[in-house]
Amino acid sequence: MKHLFIKDEFNPKHQKLRQLINDPQHFEATITLAMELHDLMHQQYQDLVLQGKEPPMKTKKMKTIAYNLWHITRIEDLCVNLFISGRALVFDALWAKRIKTPFSDIGNGWSQEEIRAFSTTISFEALLEYRKAVHDQTQAVLKVFSQMT
Repeated sequence: MKHLFIKDEFNPKHQKLRQLINDPQHFEATITLAMELHDLMHQQYQDLVLQGKEPPMKTKKMKTIAYNLWHITRIEDLCVNLFISGRALVFDALWAKRIKTPFSDIGNGWSQEEIRAFSTTISFEALLEYRKAVHDQTQAVLKVFSQMT
């Protein structure tokens, strides 16, 4: 997948989405564009952050890349599945075992010690697989919306 250039690619599409979203006549185009932007952001965030290397332990805000990926993925899983679609969460006991984490929350309020423990004991590969599963579930939910017209 090509790299997402915020200024040249994302911003114009996001601006178009903001225009379309307020007009019910463009519902299908809105969902299609939302799916495209969601897909781009998922892959591009991962590509740009990891840059084909092992993830660095700390970001500028003393969070780890693993923590950030966990946090945004858990929020997406909760919001899309629990609040929007009413579907079961992707994350379950099997994912917890695969990722090797006792945590199931989104990570708000974790201490530096908890972030460090999480980041150094998880299976990063399984976390990326969970992220992909959440991505795929979100795309499926958006596709259902696109078929409602």
